[in-house]
Amino acid sequence: MWDSRPVWPKMSYCDRRNIMAKSGNRNIIKLKSTESPYFYTTTKNKSNKPGKLELRKYDPIVRMHVLFRESK
Repeated sequence: MWDSRPVWPKMSYCDRRNIMAKSGNRNIIKLKSTESPYFYTTTKNKSNKPGKLELRKYDPIVRMHVLFRESK
């Protein structure tokens, strides 16, 4: 008589995409090594960290941890 499965509204791909969380102030940045041309990509929240980001990360070209700075 009645089907026990829930009946979900039919949604297009665009409608489902709008339900997901928004990225907000997060931007993709490039962290470039100070010792070699190697770089990492990561995201940064501009409202929390308005300045340039600097991190010590592993550089496989130099094979040691070096300073990586945010670049455009």
